[in-house]
Formats: sequence, structure tokens, C-alpha cells
Amino acid sequence: MHLQPTDLPKIGALTTRALNGAGYTRLEQLTLATEAELWRCTVSPAGRCAS
Repeated sequence: MHLQPTDLPKIGALTTRALNGAGYTRLEQLTLATEAELWRCTVSPAGRCAS
């Protein structure tokens, strides 16, 4: 498994992987995402953001 560097806080491995898979690696990037977009990232069966 390839690990990406991230500055996200310790929020859990599954959530971190889902956010990284969606291209979010820095906390500042999350300020541009809506709550609905972030929710889809964490509840998607594939562990990545649904369109």
C-alpha cells in the first residue's frame, strides 16, 4: 500500500485514506469542500468520494 504524506489531524485511518483518495492531503483544502462532499467521502462503500 502506498502512503501519501498528509498534514491532516489524527482522524482515523479509514477517514484519512478516503480523504487522501479524494485528493485532500492538507487541512486547508477541506475549507473549500462542502459538508455534503466530505460526508460522501466517509460513507462511500469504496472509501472514496462519490460524485
